[in-house]
Amino acid sequence: MDNPIRILNLEDNAYDATLIAIELKKEYFSVDIKVAANKNDFQKLLNSYSFDVILADHNLPDYNGIDALQYAKTIFPDLPFIFVSGVLGEEKAILGMRYGASDYVNKNNLEKLGYALRRVLNETIAKKQLIDLNKAVVESEERLRYVVKASGNMVWDMDLSTGVILWNLGGQNQFGYLPHQIENTFEWWSQRLHPDEKKSILADYNAFLKSKDEIWKGEYRFTNGEGGYTWVLDSCCVLRDNTGKAYRAIGSMKDISELHKAQDDLLISKQLIEKSEKLKSSLLDNINHELRTPLNGILGFSDLLLDHVEKPETRIMVENILNSGRRLLNTVNSIMDVAQLASGKFPVNLKLADLSVETGECIEKYAKLAEDKNVVILKNLDDAVIANIDTTGLHKTIDHLLNNAIKFTLTGWIEISTSYLKSGKPTITIKDTGIGISKDKQELIFQEFRQASEGMDRSYQGTGLGLSIVKKFMELMGGEIKLESETGVGSIFTLIFPQVEASGNIINIGDPEEEALITEIHELITDEFNVLIVEDDLVNAELTGYYLDGVASVDVAYNGESAIQMAKHKKYAAILMDINLGTGMSGFEATKVIRQLDNYKDAHIIATTGYTLYDEIELIKHSGFNEYLPKPFSRQELLTSIKKKFIINQV
Repeated sequence: MDNPIRILNLEDNAYDATLIAIELKKEYFSVDIKVAANKNDFQKLLNSYSFDVILADHNLPDYNGIDALQYAKTIFPDLPFIFVSGVLGEEKAILGMRYGASDYVNKNNLEKLGYALRRVLNETIAKKQLIDLNKAVVESEERLRYVVKASGNMVWDMDLSTGVILWNLGGQNQFGYLPHQIENTFEWWSQRLHPDEKKSILADYNAFLKSKDEIWKGEYRFTNGEGGYTWVLDSCCVLRDNTGKAYRAIGSMKDISELHKAQDDLLISKQLIEKSEKLKSSLLDNINHELRTPLNGILGFSDLLLDHVEKPETRIMVENILNSGRRLLNTVNSIMDVAQLASGKFPVNLKLADLSVETGECIEKYAKLAEDKNVVILKNLDDAVIANIDTTGLHKTIDHLLNNAIKFTLTGWIEISTSYLKSGKPTITIKDTGIGISKDKQELIFQEFRQASEGMDRSYQGTGLGLSIVKKFMELMGGEIKLESETGVGSIFTLIFPQVEASGNIINIGDPEEEALITEIHELITDEFNVLIVEDDLVNAELTGYYLDGVASVDVAYNGESAIQMAKHKKYAAILMDINLGTGMSGFEATKVIRQLDNYKDAHIIATTGYTLYDEIELIKHSGFNEYLPKPFSRQELLTSIKKKFIINQV
């Protein structure tokens, strides 16, 4: 033993006590012995200290071993007690064993004391371990009973050789059976399986028994006491012999009807949500198309009218139409951007680009709008500020910020700058001397449909979508937006992009002016340049014709069938194909047929459509079109697309 054996020795003879101690040490015992020479010392020591064993002489002047044994057993019934005496005698030794003595060693044979002590201590340890084990088993069984009772499950224990099953009360409590209705047979259970699951459950269970697996689980409907069905999760483990054959199975059946109901409800909810999302997507798709198609005509013809109207008041009217159309287009674009960002379908194409060049292109679009408000735009663009960006997302982001800056700056200036932070991160900063934003509104304005000024008396028009779109675009590009603002002083919006290591040359080519484009196209044309416009909307067909005036010879087909016939009889260098052509053949179908005609396999076909959602664009890209031109489009955008046809041919 690691610790000394604690011994209480009842011995009035000091010499005998010393001999006992010497004998134990000879046997390599580590002992801590306390000696009591009389009754009083014995009882006092026994009640004051903890001992592992008692050694006791029989004859003492005022006491004897039998009385000491009885006293000790009264207090510590499991404490080992060994008589060590020369005069005990056989009769008293038997009496002592009857009263609970562990052993008897004659003083004339003290060499046997070590053996007796080892045996007694080992038996005591074994006895204690057995007691602890039995106690643990009892406690474990008690806990198991409470667990089974609390679970309410129908617990079963089956002898696989006989098919006899023992059930607990779960069959009554959980499934509503009366005691006499439950039979202890495998057939009773199997006959109550739902017909739809019975065959598969029995096959799966039998395959499990033949396998080497220990755990089996199955879900099925089980006939309850009322004649209906209850969904059950049945789990069991098996005991196997040395050959792996299963001879006993123990398991439990749990009512999971509520779980199945919740799953069914969840499935129904999911289907309703999917249906709702599909309807919403379809509605947005239709609204998007139906707004963009007439807007193309409104904006296009308004723009053309400005070149033909000289009367000042009439020009103002046309400009108002043009500005209102642009405002409506911005609203449509914002709504569609929010829808696609929310659905996670916005295409993100990150590539290295120069923020200064990209920002400069955006600024040019707002020069006249700022000039009309007498707001000065200051540019402070560093050379080669490289970032990993989605150019479409960046342009939309800058557009929203510049539009807001001009809208909310009544007088003064707007400064746009690009640079690197000390950390090396590229940034774009837009600073204005506008009305500013109060501290309590600076988080709110990044939420959808929220503005600093709201309600019927709001000071400025708008949907409240711009800054929420900006924030989402920056997050998609791995960047962030920061705002500093003071009411009456102005605002500073800072776009911060992840740091990149630029390698290679970055080329950004802005769209040339219309006249330069026309000149370039004319220089590229080597043969007769015929363009077929396929458009069911008369206004848009006429507008596109005006756009191509002086550039190409134009024919118009108002449906897909006509387009195919015209393509059969005439070679067109480019075809502008609307997607939704009314009740007849769609633009997809017409393009597929035209691609199969002689000389049209590599024809330049441009999709001109109001469908602008990401899924729609992806479908168009994979349906035989060379280019995608969303409505409404400008003359410059159309001419740029036409120019690409010649560049592709040269390559």
